[in-house]
Amino acid sequence: MTSIIIGRDDADVRRQVAAAGRAPAELQAKGFLIGTPAELVEQLGRLAELGARRVMWQRFDLDDTDTLELMAYTVLPQL
Repeated sequence: MTSIIIGRDDADVRRQVAAAGRAPAELQAKGFLIGTPAELVEQLGRLAELGARRVMWQRFDLDDTDTLELMAYTVLPQL
């Protein structure tokens, strides 16, 4: 299972990482996928190349429908 931070653009990603209160490298070391939709497609593609067939994605903010929609409409169709 992995957590994600996805933003519509680099500024949105930076804002969300700042809100998490940790450095991007620290979050990534804990298994977070972080980036724009295109960057998440690349990261998920690398996982697939390593043999991953499924990725369980964890979100703690259950009211955050923007992230769900961003994943559903911009990332998942490209996988």
